[in-house]
Amino acid sequence: MLEAFLKFDPRLQSVLISGCTTIIVLFLTWVWKLFYDRHSIKQKLRLEYTFEQQKSIKEEISKSKTPLLQATENLNYRLWNLLSHRNEDWLYRTPEEWNKPPHHYIRSFAYKWISLIYWILKAEKSVGGYDATLSTEEDLLYLKYVKAIKFCLCDRLLIQSLGYVSTDTTNHFYIDDLSRFSDFIHSDSDVVAFHKFEEKIKNDIKPVAKVFQFLSQTRNESNNKSMNMLWALHLIIISFLNDFGHEFQRTDSKKILKLVKEDYSDFAISTEFKRFLERHRLVDNMKLITKNLA
Repeated sequence: MLEAFLKFDPRLQSVLISGCTTIIVLFLTWVWKLFYDRHSIKQKLRLEYTFEQQKSIKEEISKSKTPLLQATENLNYRLWNLLSHRNEDWLYRTPEEWNKPPHHYIRSFAYKWISLIYWILKAEKSVGGYDATLSTEEDLLYLKYVKAIKFCLCDRLLIQSLGYVSTDTTNHFYIDDLSRFSDFIHSDSDVVAFHKFEEKIKNDIKPVAKVFQFLSQTRNESNNKSMNMLWALHLIIISFLNDFGHEFQRTDSKKILKLVKEDYSDFAISTEFKRFLERHRLVDNMKLITKNLA
């Protein structure tokens, strides 16, 4: 075949070579364009999907963010107040006392925590239909805090070192309990006012009796399970407000260091707490706290 080609007129050879080269180049260009277009379309669709997921997640988070931060702030103030009066055992109340007028403190404490849980569950549910792994770094951190707050008083591993036994169900909650507490306090798309909450528990306290049982066990003792779990929750919500709250909701670093090194110096579950943060991927975001825990 080559011999036949060499017998052609040189000018014809040149034309044939040029033509073949053009055909080859066009073919390779077509193949490359086909591959590139397919890859480009896939990449475009992937980017569009990621953008839509991120946009939807951010929109859903924003709907409940303000009341969630407010509820977190309210509980934060109450936990600081509990610390200031830790020697007075204001939460130590019998079931017969829960609804009596003088014991507003335990009722308002229960109300503040259940209100926070309501908004936590609402925030989590709102993004349930989206791929949270595609969230922006900021939104993903927000959702990590949401989940950590949700699980904090439900994680029995936190109190194992304090002699927790599986038959004891009053010093922690089950995840399924939370929705029942939330249902008790909600009204339309909000929570009932505190005076309405008091009316409801006067009529029937059973749906939230477990919250009162948990709080009633709080004592100013280093190995007290309820107290240690509340301290763990306090440290998480302080960090959460510092990362996402308004300026007036934040706690300065000096106050945090004093809290960790002095006020919570007898925090008995610091090791378990650090492991809890590891499970929720929050260790790096709470270094100021974790590095200074005993």
